Amino acid sequence: MQWALVVVYWKDAFDGENGWTETSGYHPSPAMVATVGWLWPACLDGYVTVVNSYFPDELPSIDTVGMPVHIPVGMVEKMVTLDQPNFPAPEVASITWV
Repeated sequence: MQWALVVVYWKDAFDGENGWTETSGYHPSPAMVATVGWLWPACLDGYVTVVNSYFPDELPSIDTVGMPVHIPVGMVEKMVTLDQPNFPAPEVASITWV
């Protein structure tokens, strides 16, 4: 099974200024983030999990992933599925580096 390639738009948690803050001049604004990766279905309840890499030779059952990011569902503003190229991964020996 191929995992969906997605971009997740979400509001990040953030800190205010360090030290003492004058409330009259403090105007925080939310931090919107866009994260792109493969959607790991049902990884962790209450979270959208995306990974930045996997081993295509493990398909259809992915056993190894790289850099999972867990985003609380309540912070997600929008998620868009991206088109994926439909071709087999090249053999490592056939890659020509320039």
